[in-house]
Amino acid sequence: MESAGAAGKQPGAGYSVRERRAYRVFAALESAFILTCGRDKPMFSWRGTAGARLGTMALLTMAVILMGSMAVPGSGLAKEAPVVLKFAHCQKTGHPYDIGAQKFAELVAEKTGGKVKVQIYPNSVLGGGVQAVDGVRMGTIDFTAEHTGLYEGYVKELGVLGLLSFYRDWDHFWKVVDGDVGQEFAKKLESHGFKVLGWFRNGWYHVCTRQKVEKPSDLRGLKFRSKPGSAMAVMQDKAFGTVSTSVDYSELYSGFQLGVVDGMVQNVTNLRDTTLYEVTPYICLTGTMYATNPLVVSMKRFQSLPKDIQAALVEAGREACAYERKMSEEAEVRDLEFLKAQPKVVITSPDRALWDATWKNIESWAYEFYGKDLIERLKNVK
Repeated sequence: MESAGAAGKQPGAGYSVRERRAYRVFAALESAFILTCGRDKPMFSWRGTAGARLGTMALLTMAVILMGSMAVPGSGLAKEAPVVLKFAHCQKTGHPYDIGAQKFAELVAEKTGGKVKVQIYPNSVLGGGVQAVDGVRMGTIDFTAEHTGLYEGYVKELGVLGLLSFYRDWDHFWKVVDGDVGQEFAKKLESHGFKVLGWFRNGWYHVCTRQKVEKPSDLRGLKFRSKPGSAMAVMQDKAFGTVSTSVDYSELYSGFQLGVVDGMVQNVTNLRDTTLYEVTPYICLTGTMYATNPLVVSMKRFQSLPKDIQAALVEAGREACAYERKMSEEAEVRDLEFLKAQPKVVITSPDRALWDATWKNIESWAYEFYGKDLIERLKNVK
C-alpha cells in the first residue's frame, strides 16, 4: 500500500524540468514497447516502492546525462558528423592529380576544423572524364579536375590555353591562367555550373603513336584521339592530316589494342601511370602543348554551403593547385627517365622547325576562331 502522502503527490512533482522531459522520452519509448511486445504494465512510474522509484530515477538520470551531453556544444555526443563531398578524377592513386586531390582534402579538413570531409574517387570509378564533368555540372559529383578540352563546349575560349606558339614558357602560361584571362574564363564557367578553385598542371604534351613518327607528315591518315567536345583537338587533326577519333581517357588502352585509334598527344606521366606506353611505344618529344586541368566544384554544392566553408574551399583549392604543380614537374622528369629505360619504347627528338610550321597553321585558325583581341592579350602578358 502506498502512503497517503505518496498517493496524493502529483506525477512529476519535485522533479526538475529536464527530468520530466526525460521521463516523457521514456514514456514514449514505453508506449512503443507495449504496442510491439504486448506488455500490459508500465515499466516506469512516478509512484511505487522506494526500490522501483530508485530504479526509475537511475534511468531518468541516465536520460538526463544523455540529453545534457547532446545539448552541450563541444561534448563528444554533440559533435556533428562532417559533410562528405565527392572528388572524382580519372587518374590512378599516386598520380600528381591524385596527390593534388589528397592535398586538397587534407587542407579542407584542416581549414574547416573537420566539418567537411573530401572523399577521393580515383581511376574513373565514378565514370570517365565526360561523366565526371557532367556530374559536377548536375551536382551529383562535388569536385573534379579534368582537361580543359572537356569544358570547351561551355566556354570555347578555353581552347587557347596550351597552344604552344602563344606562350614563351611555363611561367608565361601560369601568369595567363592565374591572371585576368584565367579569371574571365572561370567566371564564364560559373554560369554553366562550375566554380573554378584553381588549375592543376597536366604537363607537356607529346605525339605518341603505335608506329614511328618523326615529322608531321608521318601522321597523315592516322586515327588520332581527340578529346570529346574540343574544337582545338579537331583543328589539330586538320593541321596534322589525322582522322579525328573521340575516345574517352578511360578507354584509351583498349582503343589502341583494338586499332580503334593509332595515336594521340599525351604527357609522359600519364603514359607511365596508365601503362599506355605499352600500346603507344613511339614517343616523339614535340612538346605540342601546355596542358592544365581546372579544379572545379559544383556551383550547386558550393552555393549551398556556409560562407566560411566556401572561403575554406577557395583557399584550399589555391594551395592544393600550387602543390600539385610542383608534384607534376617532379613526376615529369622522373617518368621521362623511366620511359627511356623501357626496351620497347622508342623516344625521338624531332626537327622543331617542321613542327613549328604546322602549329603556325593552327595559330592562324585560332586568331579567326577565338578573336585577335583575346590572343594578343594573352601573348602580351608579362
